[in-house]
Amino acid sequence: DWQVVADLIHGPNAELTNFNNIRAATSSTTSTAIKQAYISGTLFKNLKVTAGQWSTHVGYEVVESYQNANYMLGYLFGYGPFYHTGAKLDYSLFDGKIGLMAGITNGWDLQADNNKDKSAIGQIALKPTSSLAIFINYVGGNETNAYSTATPAVSNVGGMRHIGDLVVTYQVNKMLKLGLNVVYGENKVNNETAAARWGGAAGYVSLTPIDGLTLSYRLDYFDDSMGARGLLQNAAAGIVSNK
Repeated sequence: DWQVVADLIHGPNAELTNFNNIRAATSSTTSTAIKQAYISGTLFKNLKVTAGQWSTHVGYEVVESYQNANYMLGYLFGYGPFYHTGAKLDYSLFDGKIGLMAGITNGWDLQADNNKDKSAIGQIALKPTSSLAIFINYVGGNETNAYSTATPAVSNVGGMRHIGDLVVTYQVNKMLKLGLNVVYGENKVNNETAAARWGGAAGYVSLTPIDGLTLSYRLDYFDDSMGARGLLQNAAAGIVSNK
């Protein structure tokens, strides 16, 4: 009923998904990193607790390239979050057709938190049929850097960051799978600052004509024209890959 997981990742995605743990003042990077390190266990029937660092519940895609049908990360997932450090509870009902998750974390993608506040995370997972799955995800909290280097110092009182995420997957048949991901987020530095918003949508089509071969297409649009996630522009791309 209990397990300990230590999950390492190596390569370009290790650096990409650990960007907040790389010191900008140095040229060093982290080609190998700890993606997950947690302990989890069943408290009683259908209720599971997890504590440590684990991969995010947000988004359609995953960090590992070999598990990502499109290989390259899309804009929506590529701008995070990627993992969380804290504790969470998972509860399933009706033989797994409904799943609920709630937890408290030390912000986004930060092994050393940038302030004393916490973020709340949550998920509602619905699986009405064996082919259809719907995930409603949330992360929110004050994640403004409390150690501002601006002169004069910028207060982080009232600074909040939120992200809402919808993921839908539908297995049409053995060969064809469809996916949809819609994201909306906003970041507010303090009470005196307007929120900077970002968001977008992505569609996925995966075709497996024979076992061992998958052809996948992704079309995604990402709007960060307010610079909330550091892109400072709109972006759209269509990616075709096969694995």
